Amino acid sequence: MKVLKILLPGLLSIAMLAAGRLDAGTTDPGRTSTLAPEGITSWTTRPHAVYHNGRTYYGYQNRRSVEVNYWDHATGKIGSPVVLHTYSYDDDHGTPSLFVIPAGEHAGKLVVLYAHHNNPLYSRRSRTAGDIRAWDDAVTVDGGACNYPKPLVRSDGSVWLSYRLSGTGHVYRTTSDGATWSAPTTLASADGLLYGFLAARGDTFHLGFGLYEPNTKRFRDAYHAFSDDGGVRWKRSDGTAISLPITAAKATCAYDDAESIEWSRVLDIAVDDDGTPAMLFYHNMPNFRSGSLKFLDMTVSQLRWDGSRWQIEEIQNAAPYHRANLKGQAVYACSGAQKPGDIDTAVVMEGRHGEYSGSGFQTIVVPCRAHAVLYRRSEAGWRRIGPVTGAPETWEDPSQPEAFETRVQWIERARGDFELILSRVTRYRAFQDWTSTLIGAAIQGK
Repeated sequence: MKVLKILLPGLLSIAMLAAGRLDAGTTDPGRTSTLAPEGITSWTTRPHAVYHNGRTYYGYQNRRSVEVNYWDHATGKIGSPVVLHTYSYDDDHGTPSLFVIPAGEHAGKLVVLYAHHNNPLYSRRSRTAGDIRAWDDAVTVDGGACNYPKPLVRSDGSVWLSYRLSGTGHVYRTTSDGATWSAPTTLASADGLLYGFLAARGDTFHLGFGLYEPNTKRFRDAYHAFSDDGGVRWKRSDGTAISLPITAAKATCAYDDAESIEWSRVLDIAVDDDGTPAMLFYHNMPNFRSGSLKFLDMTVSQLRWDGSRWQIEEIQNAAPYHRANLKGQAVYACSGAQKPGDIDTAVVMEGRHGEYSGSGFQTIVVPCRAHAVLYRRSEAGWRRIGPVTGAPETWEDPSQPEAFETRVQWIERARGDFELILSRVTRYRAFQDWTSTLIGAAIQGK
């Protein structure tokens, strides 16, 4: 099988690509439409956008403000952004997620969830379905140190919400109205588990995650577990039942590099229409914190369950990289996403890494450049379809010659009709200091 390579820079621009379509046979970039001149999303807080009744509703962080807006596909109109909350300091970990209440008295109303990097988690519900101008007061979902809310809608009309609670691990709660929440249940323990990714087809939920070693400051491994009853009971990949909380020892290990000193990290999980799960991850990246400075190259691959074990495939021709910021700390290569319902389609980054000098890598000799590229897989392997965004030379700002990163989310509008949410970084010195722009693009066909 083949392996997927991804190139991810470390800066941030929010872009939602909206006007053009990129079909299977074309290599032309889709036209882009700016949805927010300043805004950022997160690769670990999803979904940042949902489609409902002809509109895409999207949330993002504009510096310290949590904002929400809509894009009407019939008219092409982009609404006026609404500020739901203002944080007290700069930190891009406060990006929101959202969902539309599917049933009941409040059906059609939008609910936005947000927490500012180890701070309380809040929800706010719109007062009227299809209208973002008026909102109920914020509700405290959890008063602890919370991050990365991820809601999933269940077939009974309830919503299952997972988030990270520092000191505990990953927990979940449920709601039927977006304002009252159940007591928390610990989903996964805090022992080494850092980031979790979720994907659902109906009431079958899939969890993909990796580990973090505090002593070596290394990300490693890829693990999987799933639930076929809406997040209540969980199983290993082969269907063997496991008890909560989920741990690395209980889940199925899809990729093991415990003996290595290199980094590996889960980026995304998706489920095919036939129920097959797949994870996107990077690996073989030298750990610069271990003393190596050869951290500009890595491999990004897809892990795919074949019914009995996890297979690994490489996507060739993408040029992955990773870079350091002014303090020599990592700006993580953290993007790429598989298409929901079609794990043979993915968007990855392509470009070249930059060159830096100085003890803190503060001098930019050659800027990092990357753009989002659509790949599709067939029996012959992964095939490059073409760029979703234009080539870097067409949008690089010479006054800000920083690395770039694109954080990707797929949105299904109708059967076979998708759009992409891309958070493209144009400047990122740390998670307190960035420049970004929000954009969108339609992707159609196999």
